[in-house]
Amino acid sequence: MCLSIFFAYYTNLLISGYHLVDDHEIIRIHSHIQSNGFFNTLILWLKSDLAIRFRPTYWLLRVSETALIGDNMFLWHIVQAVVTGVGTFSVYVLSRKMNCHYALSVVFSFIILCGEQCAIIWSLGPQEGWGLMFVAVSYICVINYHNNASTKNLILLSICSILLAGIKESFLVIVPTEILFLAYLQICSEQNSSSKHSIFYFLKKS
Repeated sequence: MCLSIFFAYYTNLLISGYHLVDDHEIIRIHSHIQSNGFFNTLILWLKSDLAIRFRPTYWLLRVSETALIGDNMFLWHIVQAVVTGVGTFSVYVLSRKMNCHYALSVVFSFIILCGEQCAIIWSLGPQEGWGLMFVAVSYICVINYHNNASTKNLILLSICSILLAGIKESFLVIVPTEILFLAYLQICSEQNSSSKHSIFYFLKKS
């Protein structure tokens, strides 16, 4: 997280100010909050967007962020840097939980920000920054629930999945893959358990 803020500072992203793409929403939301209050503004933007899209989590976050930091673009870019940093770190943690080498985990966590996807580093409009974080955290929750099927882990997984589903339509279709991922973990666990009772396992250990 600190690294992402330093990167944003070093590349002058923190002082890049207002961008023409999507940032006008911040000004409009801020004006609506001042005139109509937080809840009325949230309902207004949710109703308007749900008529053509499905992004309830995104607008909940968007309106909440605007209520907290207003139209201060410097603070907006700090928040964006934090979200990007947390998302990247979450991908690294997910890779490590999948027993990937730490070097490969670092490379993977940065590769996903290459190409056109790098726009989430500086652009305040795209939902992919939050989406990336919720995808990684949701899959981490799946692993935690597989390792310990407690009520607490199930609740955390459910909350993360709901938030992920509401970020953007393309992230909604990812949610069912969590069930497939859980099934994959279970199959791998059963295979590892059965292999420990095979003659090959004892020969390998001896």
